[in-house]
Amino acid sequence: MPPTSPAPAVPNDDLVGRVAERRLLDSALAVVADDGVGAVRVLTGPAGVGKSRLLADAAAKAERAGFRVLRGGADDLDRGIAYAALREALAPAIGAEDELSELAASVAAALRLDPDPLGEGATSTVVDRHAAVEQLLRGWARREPVLLAIDDLHVADEDTVALLALLSRTLQDSPVLVLVAMRPTPPDATVELTAMVDRLARRPHVSVIEVGPLPDGDVVTLIATRLAATPDPQLVSRCRDMSRGNPFYLEEMLRGYADAGALEVVGGVARLDPDAPLPRLSASSALLHRVFSLGKNVRAVARVLTAFQRFRLERIDLLAELAGLDLAQVDEAFDTMVRAGLVARVDRGYAFAHPIVRETLAQDVGPAQRRRLHGRIAEHLRRERADGAPVDILELAAHVAASASPGDGEAAAVLTEAGDLTASGAPRAAAVWYGDALDLLPPGAAETADLRARLARSLYLAQRLEAAAEQARLALDAAGGSHARAAVIRAVALSALGRTEEALAVTDVHERLEGEARARVLSERASLLVVLDRFEEAADCAVAATAAAGGTATGDAHALARAAAARVAFAQGFVEEALSVLRETLADAGDRNSASLLAVRLLHASFLAYGGFCDEALVALTDVEERIGRFGGETHRPAVSTLVVWARTWGGQWDGALERARTAAAEFERSGERFQRAQMHAAAALVHLHRGDLNQGRALLEADRGTVGSQSPTSLVTAMLHDALGETAQARDIIVAALDRESRTGRRQLTAQLLALLVAIEQAGDNPEAAAAALAQLESHVTEARLTPSLRVSLASARAVATRDPAHAREAVALAGSVGLGFDLAVNRLLEGELADDERALADAYTRLRAMGAQGLSRRAAGALRDRGFSVPGRPARRGQDGLTETERGLARHVAQGMTNRQIGRAMHLSPKTVEAYLSRLYAKVGCASRIDLAVAVEAGRIDVTPQSESETDQ
Repeated sequence: MPPTSPAPAVPNDDLVGRVAERRLLDSALAVVADDGVGAVRVLTGPAGVGKSRLLADAAAKAERAGFRVLRGGADDLDRGIAYAALREALAPAIGAEDELSELAASVAAALRLDPDPLGEGATSTVVDRHAAVEQLLRGWARREPVLLAIDDLHVADEDTVALLALLSRTLQDSPVLVLVAMRPTPPDATVELTAMVDRLARRPHVSVIEVGPLPDGDVVTLIATRLAATPDPQLVSRCRDMSRGNPFYLEEMLRGYADAGALEVVGGVARLDPDAPLPRLSASSALLHRVFSLGKNVRAVARVLTAFQRFRLERIDLLAELAGLDLAQVDEAFDTMVRAGLVARVDRGYAFAHPIVRETLAQDVGPAQRRRLHGRIAEHLRRERADGAPVDILELAAHVAASASPGDGEAAAVLTEAGDLTASGAPRAAAVWYGDALDLLPPGAAETADLRARLARSLYLAQRLEAAAEQARLALDAAGGSHARAAVIRAVALSALGRTEEALAVTDVHERLEGEARARVLSERASLLVVLDRFEEAADCAVAATAAAGGTATGDAHALARAAAARVAFAQGFVEEALSVLRETLADAGDRNSASLLAVRLLHASFLAYGGFCDEALVALTDVEERIGRFGGETHRPAVSTLVVWARTWGGQWDGALERARTAAAEFERSGERFQRAQMHAAAALVHLHRGDLNQGRALLEADRGTVGSQSPTSLVTAMLHDALGETAQARDIIVAALDRESRTGRRQLTAQLLALLVAIEQAGDNPEAAAAALAQLESHVTEARLTPSLRVSLASARAVATRDPAHAREAVALAGSVGLGFDLAVNRLLEGELADDERALADAYTRLRAMGAQGLSRRAAGALRDRGFSVPGRPARRGQDGLTETERGLARHVAQGMTNRQIGRAMHLSPKTVEAYLSRLYAKVGCASRIDLAVAVEAGRIDVTPQSESETDQ
């Protein structure tokens, strides 16, 4: 039988194989659609392995299932174009939106990045990008489930990556599937991106799907499908070995063999023609062979197209000029590439159908010729701009960055303009533009100091504190040491890194400044002096800052000076005075927005939180979070997270507090913000302490030992930890040392809480005289100038403990309830019930404490009810699949942590004898002979000690 011609080697959109990967994606779609919850899936694998086809397959299925499908893709020439991939994904749906038109317009404006070079004086129309995009996606998800699919995330700009990471965390409760595809390892993916994916993958709603080479059976199926014939073993072996199971390269090889006439089909079997010259095809050369076989004009046009991000047909004249062809030749070559599947239609023109196509052809062009191409395109765009035609500055900057030489001041100006355009909303992209501009500036250029200051600010807003501090130092050096903006940025960056003395030294520059610049630096200096407990100097600096500000009292410089004065007052315990100053400042500002006023609003929220105005603080923090993205405010998110965690902790919203702490902790580690990390750890440790997980609380506190500025809150929680373990001598020593420090420095933020804890410790230790002395000291601390809700609750509670008078406990309950101090309310309700033998109070305390997960205290409430002959509300203890109650799980957990019976009893509010009896029953139940056996069983995972989602108290 004579051989027949092989079937045309044409791409087929149908996936071959990938059964497991498709099943996982199908499952994710079903979970989102059926359960109404969010999910994230990350497809990872090398170039050409089929990630894009899997993403497209999932998108097609989602569309058939009634999803709103939003698809975008990053391009390696888009790295400096902030939010390019997200714009591509959202633009079609935004353009067609009617019902949510105002919100859609806000998102369009946010992702377009309206100019606001330095973030001061921005208008309220520039919205928080994350909040706006999240709200729009939620709005769409209320109509139908949403698939947001982004291809080639590894080449996306850093701001897109950061925004997607936030969305992945905040959309868990909405039917939105975030699906991204990326190459998983450097140099394709940055270390930061891979680390972010690793962090996300720890969340239960996030899965990473690794896409590897096709197995041998699927290689055979793919060849048979593409050639419409059964391949013989020699063809399979050659294709498999050369492509290494990579489907993209495998298909290109088949095309190359077909184009060279080296394939034949005999009796339904495809094989290599033994009589035909066999082309020497590698995985990448197969693609070049196919392009070259389409003719020299196609090759010329293809090489030029590698220099464009997206090609628009109205630039066909420019393409002809660059390729050295006439228009008819370019038209024909371009259409040929489209028909061959090398180029495809995209949202804003045309692009290569696969990144590998661009990468391979770009290598064929070579770096020198590629640079010349970018230079000629940049020259063309500059001419258009000079003639008044609209030109995308970011597109122009991309070509300038790829072609300009060092010393080109005009090119540096273009890149600086691109940085200014993106600075307020995309600081990571701005930092790239500013850095590239610096590389181009001539040595000793006058613009160097300003440009480094802008770079430092962008790095600071991107939470790259070490780099920001260094660039600010270089800016000061370039300016002869008197650059106000650089000085402030270096000072705040060093302060956030815990290097307060260094930061203070930077602010010495105020002596060489005048006007508002001097005022800003003096305000920062005052804040640093507060951290160092040098309050008199700080107050003098705040006065000097106000004098230097001059002009109107509603200006930003005045606002910062008054905020510095408020810091001094608050640190000394005059909370209402500090709040009064800030309220007046914000009232003068009205609804005006700026980066400085955002900082003042955050300071106001922090004073509310630490003063015990819990409900009001959470409202203020919500307002700050809504504004925080508008003026380059991302750098404030760690402080907001810390305050939210503390407010929720004091408010008894412990699940929310721990969840927020978990999401923020990784950011603190990455940015090096030691002070915020210490604050966060102290709050989380307090929750763990009250929930009975003392070792985890101890570990969090140990992580920040010696951190500057963390002594007071850490000391308070550490003392509570020792008290919970029955180590009262150590707890007392810590309190006395902390009180001595506050007395010496004049800092009075936590004096009341420390003294109230000391009263409780002394009273519990049967030392009524010492308890009375501590109470007297607390009462002398309470002056009208220092009264706050938190202080009043601490005083009333301490009086109740020392005097055994339930009236004081009732006073504490009423005060705590009026401001949202939910945990204090529950604890004092328990104290009220114990002192007054009040069944309603005890039952209410039990219910509140159990809902928070305060196992030890809720058990104490239950015991108090039983001791008085009252019934305990609620339902019987829940048992896990292994038959263990929550109490038994807690016992096993504490034993595995090495705690003694006495310590376990303190943590769980049980007597040591009761602990011993419970352990005896537990040993028998789990088949262990001793504490060591039990600890080994827990460590080996044979006993599940994970707390249940809702705490229960054993009846």
